[in-house]
Amino acid sequence: MPLASRMGLRAMGNNKHPLSDRSWWQVGAIAAFSFGLLGTLIGLLPTYSSSALAVGLSLATVATAASLWNWRTYAWAARSATSMILSLMIFLLASRSLASVLGPMWMSVLLLLLVYLVSWLLPIVAPRLSARIWREQMTPQTRLGRGCLALSIAVAPVAGVLGASVGLFGHRFGQGDAIYLVGGLLAWVGALGISFAASHQLWPERPWGMGQSK
Repeated sequence: MPLASRMGLRAMGNNKHPLSDRSWWQVGAIAAFSFGLLGTLIGLLPTYSSSALAVGLSLATVATAASLWNWRTYAWAARSATSMILSLMIFLLASRSLASVLGPMWMSVLLLLLVYLVSWLLPIVAPRLSARIWREQMTPQTRLGRGCLALSIAVAPVAGVLGASVGLFGHRFGQGDAIYLVGGLLAWVGALGISFAASHQLWPERPWGMGQSK
């Protein structure tokens, strides 16, 4: 058995990759298309940048390889790498969009990066707080948590319609900045959500920490 498989979650039980019944080329095609599209958007939005496009496509290539590794082994390291690269690509897309509106670019990216890193590190440095936040997101126990969940469910459809409207008609009315602001914020929240969820679920399963209290 390969070392990666022995270190992964597959060795712990019946955990399998969701696409374990697919062939490698199908998984590779899906990953290449998805990550390639995201990498292209990094280079095109808000304005074309050859360097950003090169970074985006390079990350897409690495992400595709990581996805195949994850599909093959379902190892902890493979799952972590795939999640990290995905969240990083979404973070870069958010940073480019928001920096074009908020400025100055270096300060905007620095602030976004700090919060992004906190989302990855929180389950490591403050596991109890991370568990509480996770619990309130999934199955709220407090009145505030239940209220936020109900508000999210109620607002999500409206936000989707408004977002689509801004995207379709914003440029016609000179609202390009609003498009990048809304899109950048949504992408940033998505990057934070992926980072926190991946770290919270994967950190307790780290190979060198097995047997420790979660």
